Amino acid sequence: MTSGADNGTTAVITNSGNIKVGGTYTNASATGDNFYNTWTDNTSYGQVIIADQVPAAGYLAMEKGVINSTAFSWGQFAIPFNFGSANAAMTTLFGVPYSNGGNRYYASMMVWNNEDEPRFDHLTSSSAINPTDYVILNLTYNSAGIKPIMDSNSKLTYRGIPSNIQHIPNQGSTAMYMPGTPWSTWKDMTNTYGEKFSTYIDDPLRNILTEDNYGKYIYEYGNPYTSNLNLAYIGMNSTEGYDDGVQIENLAGVGQINSANWVYGTGLTTSTMVKATYNGSNQWAGDPESLIVKPFEPFLIILSIPDEQPSITFTDGLKTFAMHVGADIDGNWPPFPLIGGKTNPNQSDNPVVQDGFYQDDFYQLRLKLYDEEGNETGNRVIIVVNGEVENEVPNSYEAEYFDFEGSGFYLAQERADGGHVTASQRKMDINAVNVDFVGKPIPMLFHRTEGDNTSYKIKAELFQGSIFNKLKNENENFNDGNTFFIYDNETDQLAEVKNGSVFNIEPIPLNGQKNRYEVYWNEGPTGKGMGTNDELASATIIYRDNDSHFVKFSDKWSSAEVKVYDMSGRNIMTFDKVDTKNNLEIKLASRGVYAVKIKSNTGEVYTQKIIK
Repeated sequence: MTSGADNGTTAVITNSGNIKVGGTYTNASATGDNFYNTWTDNTSYGQVIIADQVPAAGYLAMEKGVINSTAFSWGQFAIPFNFGSANAAMTTLFGVPYSNGGNRYYASMMVWNNEDEPRFDHLTSSSAINPTDYVILNLTYNSAGIKPIMDSNSKLTYRGIPSNIQHIPNQGSTAMYMPGTPWSTWKDMTNTYGEKFSTYIDDPLRNILTEDNYGKYIYEYGNPYTSNLNLAYIGMNSTEGYDDGVQIENLAGVGQINSANWVYGTGLTTSTMVKATYNGSNQWAGDPESLIVKPFEPFLIILSIPDEQPSITFTDGLKTFAMHVGADIDGNWPPFPLIGGKTNPNQSDNPVVQDGFYQDDFYQLRLKLYDEEGNETGNRVIIVVNGEVENEVPNSYEAEYFDFEGSGFYLAQERADGGHVTASQRKMDINAVNVDFVGKPIPMLFHRTEGDNTSYKIKAELFQGSIFNKLKNENENFNDGNTFFIYDNETDQLAEVKNGSVFNIEPIPLNGQKNRYEVYWNEGPTGKGMGTNDELASATIIYRDNDSHFVKFSDKWSSAEVKVYDMSGRNIMTFDKVDTKNNLEIKLASRGVYAVKIKSNTGEVYTQKIIK
């Protein structure tokens, strides 16, 4: 925080960090430029938390990067200020009058309807507009007024009276999603404006092929505050952890536009989504970034079933300065300037901690795709390992890659028997397997668009116990000996995955889907050097099921000799003349690391390290 005299501006306060106002906020300035909150990129910007007891009575100014109109025909937006009408918002925020347009597609703004019908309603100049609205800005037509402003600036300064008080939007209606009517029927029905639901409804979590609830019970809101929102506790009741004043029943997940690359100059250019799924037992999976909603940004709440109408109360309990989920941000109080007296940190800066979420058997791998210049492409996939999951069965941790396009990875449902998956109707970005899914392929398919010769890289991030606990150090692995592996079918290479591991994805001659890469949990495949997926499908595999290991033999063998060694090299088990038509169970008496050596009747020899 600096004064205007320090930085050469007319502002009295220039804030690039965090300021908390514990009392009533007033400001005599008609523009708020004397309280100026800067924005450098989406990891560096000024935030203000104003206690929600008394409505703010003065303006402040906040910068935000522009939204790139080449990436968005309608820009995703939220307005953390109080305005009496759409025209008042338009003239104050953008300096031009609101345009009603010749029809709804030429209007300056639309807002999502959570009450009557799942649709965007266009606003007129006299329409009411609320801080909790999920707003989209018309970046298609210059006549709507906003596109020329976005296109000619690198960032904008927004001014208004902060929306600091509690907000209780009208309850979302579950009836508007027609419970009991499958997607195959209602997708071709039309909304009030004659638009088919299938033209704009999609689902960031659920599978269009199998789920009756596809596209349903999705509610959209804007961040109404001049600080970040923390959504980590919205599914938890007050007795289980931090009380944020919100408990949403049947919560399935949350999502928002991925703003990681919202930078000065080019603006927000990616329309892909980050998301987190919720299993109903206080455990999240997916992108931790999706639980922090920044100022001027909207978000989604997805329910699993329509038992009751969803409601969310926006209060101080949701406000936070945290930039990411992780360690307790309130450890050193106060870590930022305080105006108007100290307030209770637990009621004014929502902590994002592990309390109430940690599970001993929760592990997560996130793989992000980068281009040749090291820029995030927006493509990422997530694999969860947890003791509650049933293999080859869709579960609450999993999510569909609904906005997948361009080159990149997606996941496919695993086979419980450990068989290889060469193609998939499902395109998943979050897949979950049981902790006992050891030595079996977790399919990861790469799609390269025609003409794309980019050399990509994927970088690994590991989370243990919960998505709030990301491993901090490069080359660090889980502290209990568990690990992921990546296997390259084409080069026959197996690599252990550690936090920060980078893998090159070189151009390949064929476009389209290719199942070159597979992820393994705790043990890699033993079928080495075979080169093609047909051959690998018949390869010898050692896998674990519950507390035993099993050998599935190549169908090209008729018999085999199997020997097990401890780490001192001592032979502790021998199986002679094993009939390879049946899987062989290896029961190990004690915990430890062992080596298995298999010799076939054809003379082939394979070895594999296993862990009990």
